[in-house]
Amino acid sequence: RRFMEILALPGMEESVRREVQDQLPVSGSGKTVTTVEPKFIPREAVEVMLGNEIPVKLRLIDCVGYMVPEAAGDRENDKERMVKTPWFAEEIPFHQAAEIGTRKVVQEHSTIGLVITCDGSFGEIPRNNFVESEERTVRELKKQGKVLNTFSFDFRNNQKYFRSNSFQPSQDRPWVEKMSTYAKTNHHFLECNNQSQFDCLFKAVEARDLPCMADVESSMLYFCSLVAKYNLVTLTGECADEIFGGYPWFHQKEALEHPCFPWSPSMAPRKVLLSDEVLQELPLEEYARSAYEKTIRDTPRLAGETPLEARRREIAYLNLRWFMATLLDRMDRTSMYSGLEARVPFADHRIVEYLFNVPWHMKCPDKKVKGLLRFAGEGLLPADILWRKKSPYPKTYDPAYEALLGNRLKEILSSPNAPIRVLLDSKKVRKYLDTPSDYGKPWYGQLMAGPQMLAYMLQINYWLETYHISLLS
Repeated sequence: RRFMEILALPGMEESVRREVQDQLPVSGSGKTVTTVEPKFIPREAVEVMLGNEIPVKLRLIDCVGYMVPEAAGDRENDKERMVKTPWFAEEIPFHQAAEIGTRKVVQEHSTIGLVITCDGSFGEIPRNNFVESEERTVRELKKQGKVLNTFSFDFRNNQKYFRSNSFQPSQDRPWVEKMSTYAKTNHHFLECNNQSQFDCLFKAVEARDLPCMADVESSMLYFCSLVAKYNLVTLTGECADEIFGGYPWFHQKEALEHPCFPWSPSMAPRKVLLSDEVLQELPLEEYARSAYEKTIRDTPRLAGETPLEARRREIAYLNLRWFMATLLDRMDRTSMYSGLEARVPFADHRIVEYLFNVPWHMKCPDKKVKGLLRFAGEGLLPADILWRKKSPYPKTYDPAYEALLGNRLKEILSSPNAPIRVLLDSKKVRKYLDTPSDYGKPWYGQLMAGPQMLAYMLQINYWLETYHISLLS
């Protein structure tokens, strides 16, 4: 009922809305079941818009489900009630009518099956009474062959070139295999090669209308194009780190003490390729410091917090306003470029608002990163997966990819008409290209290291050239 009231009714025309409102079932306390056969409200599904752009057809099916112990309403005068149904000319026993109706709803009227369980904290029927019915429902859903598609991303030859570091301690593949087996999903291992990732650098600029997170973003755009071949809507895990405190900078002493954006503590790597004239002209540190200080002033405060708790609140707010906003825009742009609707459950404003005020000792109990979220998942996932050390979105470590970037940047530096030349010092760039890259020390976030700087320069040049940007002094 609440789903219909919140999401469906507001999108219906007035005449339909009044009719549906009158037909919605009324929930009540107690153990008595009053429904027998499925009731379709409205009889024909109506189209409504979710958000601004997602047309869906909805109707509520009020169905008994499988009977559970201690539920009442199935007996009359010490005998099981006999009820009329659309499926038989004669009356049939109550439990049979309920089971047939449930199977028909699953088999004939369902596209996606979600099993929502009760923890026993509300209602008058004990939690254990629901278990058998839940298992029967799951078995019935599985009979339909409607298996969830899941996807994981990696890069060709990464098993050969991967370098473990503090930000990416392990590869995902072994964990994905275990999880997909456990969850019995229809899993797809998606891979990106060097050329596809390179080509998508420029598509990613078009998707964002700006230079963006280099090959992190280009690979995500490529993977979204593959997912769209299987599903038009997908769920992603963005924003869990921002709201549950998963990033390293929530825990590092220097991040808590240093007054700057914690995912970009030094401006030096960003300046290493720029010409001296540009460095004199652009107040890079001043701009970043001004944006940082304004966000700190705007941070909502909670009376009674210790200085350390107040600082963690500042870190959380910086993440919400800047890092999380960037990642949400990235996900939206890279997915919609291929017509894929990416939904981000952790970004639900109710979850974000609630967790913003959860004390740190609850978010990170006993210094367990994202401990609150992990404890909430106990019993739902294998323990070793649930407590695996955090590892971010993957990236390639193939030196051939870096060579591809370096060669292209050299070509651009040799072109007198390349617009980025006015920003760069050619000698600095060539020296940078001859220096071994540091893959484990990001200059932005967790993934933007040496090769990503080269990719970012290529994106800037493409953006200046394609969008006809004029640089004014």
